[in-house]
Amino acid sequence: MKYSINNVGRKITLNDGSIVECIDGGSKRGHILIKITGGIKDYVTEIQISQFNAKTIKNKYIPSIYGKGYIGEGKHKAKVNGKKNKAYNVWNSMMQRVYDEKYLEKKPSYRKVKICKEWHNFQNFAEWFEKNYIDGFQLDKDLLSNDELIYSPETCCFLPSVLNNSIILNRIGVYYSNFENKYIAQIQIGTRVPKKIGRFDTKEEAIKAFKIEKRKRLDYLIDKYENILDKKAIDAIRKFKENI
Repeated sequence: MKYSINNVGRKITLNDGSIVECIDGGSKRGHILIKITGGIKDYVTEIQISQFNAKTIKNKYIPSIYGKGYIGEGKHKAKVNGKKNKAYNVWNSMMQRVYDEKYLEKKPSYRKVKICKEWHNFQNFAEWFEKNYIDGFQLDKDLLSNDELIYSPETCCFLPSVLNNSIILNRIGVYYSNFENKYIAQIQIGTRVPKKIGRFDTKEEAIKAFKIEKRKRLDYLIDKYENILDKKAIDAIRKFKENI
């Protein structure tokens, strides 16, 4: 039995410009079936008639997150018990880094970064997140991307911050000290003060020492996380180490 069929044909316009039309009665008393148009795609859903009358409907396909991201239809919610969940926070931060103009003014290097269209839909990202997230680890786009600079299911993984920083900080840790008249080699370990490797007479010696220490550091991290990270991530770290 269909309920509230006397509302069929009624239309309202939401604040975002979306058009909502009642196209059939609902499966429960006080419910109606509606069609929403005006976002990334049109869709049909069932709501309470009170939501229709009060215009409290949200178009799940309006790109309201930095002009690109939208919630979409599915089981994944932006909030649970009134609090934004981890998947949403990670997704929102990713969208901000790539599409928020204020953020890009501070971090212009992100103007070269893209997000695959699949992940503009929060439902798709949350599904991938649910299968791949490791508690406390960071979303990384660099290790698997082969310099593509894109967030996508194929190019992203979760890494511990200490390992993520070891890959990001790929510059040679060598500088010349006028005070000591030596080349100083040092290595960054996480966010701590750089560890001094040694003092050398030539730049070539300092670079060689740095590379040896960097490989040792990565070997240690590979051993530590080999049984935690995905095999493709470990293989990529080994390849990265070989190219140092």
